[in-house]
Parts: sequence; C-alpha cells; structure tokens
Amino acid sequence: MKFIYFTSGILEGSGFPLKDGMTVGRAPENNVVIKDNFVSKLHSAFSERSGDMYLIDKKSHNGIFVNNLKYRVKRLHPGDRIKIGKNIFIYYEGEEDLLNREYELFKTDKKVHVKDELLKIAEFHEKYLKIFYRIISPYLQSKDSNLFWKTLKDIIYRFNIENFLLARIKDNKLEKTDIMTSFYDKAPQIKPEIIEILKQEQVVTLVRGVKSIKLREYLLLYPYQRGGKYYVWVLGRFVQGEMDQEDLNQLYFTGLILSFLK
Repeated sequence: MKFIYFTSGILEGSGFPLKDGMTVGRAPENNVVIKDNFVSKLHSAFSERSGDMYLIDKKSHNGIFVNNLKYRVKRLHPGDRIKIGKNIFIYYEGEEDLLNREYELFKTDKKVHVKDELLKIAEFHEKYLKIFYRIISPYLQSKDSNLFWKTLKDIIYRFNIENFLLARIKDNKLEKTDIMTSFYDKAPQIKPEIIEILKQEQVVTLVRGVKSIKLREYLLLYPYQRGGKYYVWVLGRFVQGEMDQEDLNQLYFTGLILSFLK
C-alpha cells in the first residue's frame, strides 16, 4: 500500500491511501483538501509510473518541498518528508503502523541539569550563541512576542523539528492551549505516570518506532510552571535509528528557548 500520513498541520494525524492522479490543494474538489492559505487551490498531484509514485507541483504559489528541497517533480521513496504550505506529511509503502501513536519512555533528565549542560554547550558552539542572541536577547529586551515567533521559525527549519505545540497539564492529561503553535494540532495522549514525572520538573523524551518507513518519532516534553500552572512544550522529530545526544540537545535547546515566552 502506498500511503501518506500527515505529521503536522491542519490534517495532522490523518492518513490517505494513494492512487494515480490524486490531487492536493485548498479547493474542495481535490482528493486531499488542505484549508491553508499557504496552499494553492490546486497545489500538487500524485502520478504513478511503472510502479513508482511521483509528486508533481501544479504551478503552485509556494511550491512543494521534499526533505527540505524544492522540486517541480519528485520521485518519492518511503520515508520522504513532504512540506506543502504549513503542512508536513510522510510518504511510505507498507503497513499502516505509522498511524499507531503509542509512545514508550526513552529517557528522563532533570531540567536543571539540562539547562546547565546546554549553557556549557552554548559557550563553545557558535550556532547556539547565534540562536541565543537572535532569539532570546531581543525578546527579553522588547517583550515583542511577534518578533519572537517570527524569528523562532529559523530554529524549526535549522533543527528539522517537524512538530511543536504548547500544552497545559489539566486533570492529569495534556491539553492543547490556544497560544499560537506549529505544527501539532492534537495533544498526544500521555500516560498518567509520565504526567507525574513532568510535574517533578523533569524533561521527558518518548519514542515510537515506525517499521514501514524505517524511522522513529521522538517526542520531547519540556515542562515549566507559570502562575502556579504546569505547561509543557511538546517537540516532535522523525529520525533514522537512535537519536544521538547532539540531536537531543537541539530539542532541549528549543524547549529552553520556548520556555522564555511568557
């Protein structure tokens, strides 16, 4: 089975079996309708040739991106990440295990230790220093949240973070807030014992394997308190194999930066 699964955006969590000639766009007559102003009325189409699936840009305004590169026509391979407007989906061939969103505990870290380690890294890594001065410093001086969010997009693309949202802990569950977030539209279902760990100011990393595309999705939960309430930044990223410490630090650093937003 050839299949696409939306990991972010308006259709986050939805899957669509593919067939030759299927179209994607904002207009209701498309096979896959994405009501996003950054998506053209007829944005792209799938074409199957000799058993291979191709994605074709139908002269859209913002184009199609496959694995962060812009294409007019692209032959797809299992695990390819496709970005249309503000929406990301994955192409794969095989079973529908991508739809199973049950996560296992990967690791926990005390938030104070995470901060200390990140500060040490930032002292020696130029890219982290640039991020700090471009994102945190202007925001702390001006409290301009619009500037903060606009510049934050650089981190999302630089670190290949596919999903993030701000959730609050309510009734021992994660509940999505109304604060602007991108790109998860649904708060993940987290076990009560994980919620208790988050309340203890520990950063939690969850993982789930997707055999059909030979990828793993890692979910970082970065907690903080504001006004006596518990909040959690949820950051998601797909990787091949195990996530190394460098990749994990990128998620940690993003969580730390996001926690500065009041």
